[in-house]
Amino acid sequence: WRSHSSASSHHSRPAAPTRDNTAIKLAACAAAVVPAWLALMHLHAQAAHGPYWTLLAVMLVWAADTGAYFAGTRFGRSRFAPRISPNKTWAGVWGAFALAGVVALVGGWLLDWRDGWLAGLLGVALLTVAASIVGDLIESLLKRHANVKDSGSLFPGHGGLLDRADSLLAALPVFVAGKALLDLLRQP
Repeated sequence: WRSHSSASSHHSRPAAPTRDNTAIKLAACAAAVVPAWLALMHLHAQAAHGPYWTLLAVMLVWAADTGAYFAGTRFGRSRFAPRISPNKTWAGVWGAFALAGVVALVGGWLLDWRDGWLAGLLGVALLTVAASIVGDLIESLLKRHANVKDSGSLFPGHGGLLDRADSLLAALPVFVAGKALLDLLRQP
């Protein structure tokens, strides 16, 4: 993500496309998209409930976004990262962790991860949410650097495609790595 944000922000100002900046932008995009895509494919291909784990990973990010929005709107006073994204608040961050934590506990229980492993899954979920917040902030930083409000107009009122996917791009590899570690630890 760091290389993606550096390369994209350096070359994100509107300018006539050149071979150099187009190649750098494509490489930065691939550095963000390929790990997320590979993580998604790995998770979905798992023999034991792969599609359900994929759904849980996506639902964690959606729950985090939803929890952040409602908690931030209702209780948000102190800004989280005012120079990057002035509307994000600490209440939103805690709302993201809270709602995603509930989703992780319910999802893990439904996937029969009980005993002490549910606590491990909750830890992975919280790390996943932290990564999703970082992904969202990086995308906000890129937009601020390029002087644009939304990354596109695909979804009117919701920003562009990157506005919808920024959190997932950062969160999926973290979720898959954390779950893989828990799977290794669970083996007898």
